Amino acid sequence: MALMLLLGACLVVSVVGVSAPRSRAWESSSSSLSFATQEPRCYLDPRFNPTYEMHYNTDVLWQIPESPRGVMYLAHGRFLDIFSFFDRSPGCERCYGLPEDRAIVLDALDRKYAVIVVKSLGDEWDSWPIETSKDKVVVTSIVTDWVMEHGLDELPMVGFGYSSGGNFTSMLSPILGMKSIVILDSPGVYEILENADASYPPTLYFYMPKDPFFTSQILRNVELMKSRGVKVEHVPMLEFPIILEFFALRNPCISNETSRSIFRALLNAKLLDENNLVTISPWEFDYNSWIEENDLLSGCIPHTCLSEQVVQELNIAFAFHSMSSTKNDIMFDWFESSLESEVVNPMLSNV
Repeated sequence: MALMLLLGACLVVSVVGVSAPRSRAWESSSSSLSFATQEPRCYLDPRFNPTYEMHYNTDVLWQIPESPRGVMYLAHGRFLDIFSFFDRSPGCERCYGLPEDRAIVLDALDRKYAVIVVKSLGDEWDSWPIETSKDKVVVTSIVTDWVMEHGLDELPMVGFGYSSGGNFTSMLSPILGMKSIVILDSPGVYEILENADASYPPTLYFYMPKDPFFTSQILRNVELMKSRGVKVEHVPMLEFPIILEFFALRNPCISNETSRSIFRALLNAKLLDENNLVTISPWEFDYNSWIEENDLLSGCIPHTCLSEQVVQELNIAFAFHSMSSTKNDIMFDWFESSLESEVVNPMLSNV
């Protein structure tokens, strides 16, 4: 999907997530969301200070917090790019910060993970066969060089991949010696998993049961991995009702007033049902054009709101196939569980 560049940037004043126990949180399947209630302030979040580079003819973004305690590799989805993970800043003029993507990065930085995102060479990740994967060669080289250059090679590495990026992460994780991974809306590469053993990185799947195709494949692979001795868990992401201030609470560049206008327009168009659930998948209806035709973002500071940002939030509420940060707490609890004994990252011996 073609995206307009975000000319302004936003300060996140609340990062929403699932309220879950701090211990073994991945065992909870609660779909409730907890929201803060603060007015938006639209300018660059000071926590964002990415560096943009190009290596092997592909885009790379990275940021290292003070005193990092780990490395997090992120893999974007099919037909997507890396610029949605960061707000626009002097270090990345092309960045446009989609709410869900940027929330994952902000949580990672807050937890002292150095973050690196690499663009796939094509529209979709080349995950199989391993021997002919150009993405494997390029990403392995980029990440290896980067951790060595910045003295991160002795830190534990974790990985997150969405959709096509989830498949790629399932292939890449043992090569780079990742301590654990989280895969969203992707089954992983079956040919890798059917030969996995207990040394394969502990894997947490997030999946959306409304998507029967991916759900069946994910649940099949979970059972396969368990039979192979791999530590694996799965957590569903369920649909949830939208409230009046939903879009403001998810996106700090949208005011409460604008959020209410969007909500009422959705109701009037019968795009929300009597329980305030989204009735039509954003995969089946052109919400971008509908938002623009109804001038629903006119209340924003000029050029700070994108219809794509609103559509991403409709996607997570509908819960069919979408990038989502709603279970960040569970994801980072999963990572923490694998980092209890921090050892030298074995990635260099595996490359």
